Amino acid sequence: MKKIISILLISALALTGCTDRTANNDNETSESIVINSSEIELASSKEKKENSSEDSSESSEENSEAEEGYSPMRIKYPQFLTEKLKNHYIFKEADQNKNAVIMYNMEVLTDEAPVRDFLNKAQNGAAAKLYLYTFMDNDMANFVSINVIEYDGNNYYQYFRNAKYPEDKNIFDLDSNSISWEDTEKISVKSVKVESEGTLKVEYNGEFTETYTFYQNIRDFIPNYDELQVAYDKYLSPLYLSLITSHGFDANAMYCCQFDWFGFVENASRDENGDFWKKYPTGVIPKDDFMEIVNRYFDIEEKDVIIDGDKTITKYVEENGKIEILGGRGGAYPDVYITGIETEGDISHISYVLRAAETGDFYGKGVVTLKNMPDGSFRYITLKMKNE
Repeated sequence: MKKIISILLISALALTGCTDRTANNDNETSESIVINSSEIELASSKEKKENSSEDSSESSEENSEAEEGYSPMRIKYPQFLTEKLKNHYIFKEADQNKNAVIMYNMEVLTDEAPVRDFLNKAQNGAAAKLYLYTFMDNDMANFVSINVIEYDGNNYYQYFRNAKYPEDKNIFDLDSNSISWEDTEKISVKSVKVESEGTLKVEYNGEFTETYTFYQNIRDFIPNYDELQVAYDKYLSPLYLSLITSHGFDANAMYCCQFDWFGFVENASRDENGDFWKKYPTGVIPKDDFMEIVNRYFDIEEKDVIIDGDKTITKYVEENGKIEILGGRGGAYPDVYITGIETEGDISHISYVLRAAETGDFYGKGVVTLKNMPDGSFRYITLKMKNE
């Protein structure tokens, strides 16, 4: 059996699906990594989250005056729109379709009303369709595709509409005479349901097992996301790999559920210099450089980082005093989001939550405590995790 994972990023060769779900784990085991000069310890705790949104309106207005441009009717996050997209006929079609979810360059622009309405109709035995529009126009890709989920009163089906146009053209510069559509065959669907916050899950009857698609923007769950993202880049980005491995995500780390000094040095160096691998292309870093990076963020001695025994980096230290970082990250990594910051004097407590890349499940949270230094830098004190 195959498992296809998607985040509304569909192309002619990719199968996508959808999910929404509210985290509701009842049991939790929480682990805390405490870093105080030399120690890494463990502890425990719990939590849950829930959210909802409102209906979108349905009015229709074809073309506005060219100088005024088109005025979107259903877009919840208009800050991500470009004039080129906003005035394109496919976008207007999507915006005027009350049954459509719209994503542009990996940002969901609409609210959850289309998914909620579709599921309500299907549960009441009424025929319904849900359209998931994906627009991409960046360095990664340039395309439009539509994921259609249909309920005919008895069964669910899914098919995809992929826009075809000359490869040397930008799809958003073309009109309806230059774009044609190619539909896939209908796929038999076993169930369509909300299983985690902002994500729709589709289960299949045949060869494929399930797909997931985000249909709500992260800002629906973290309203001050943009402001907190600035804080994330400064305070939590260097810790990213250590946070996710401490919550049980393997991430090809040297040792799961312990502090990952390799990942920390790689991330911290990347944040400061643009890319660890540009400065150290072979992955070999002098031990002094390694510790210098560590000591910018931790008050800790070398003997407490490079120590003998299992789950250490001793065996990676060569005779010439250099350390080899193997890299090799792979897989669908979870995201880490700051949810709040409390500061008392020079001490800040930064709360965060993890979200699974495949399912959108908010499955873990914790608090990073740090000391703010007079020169604008900071030092990590403790990392406390709560697994749910």
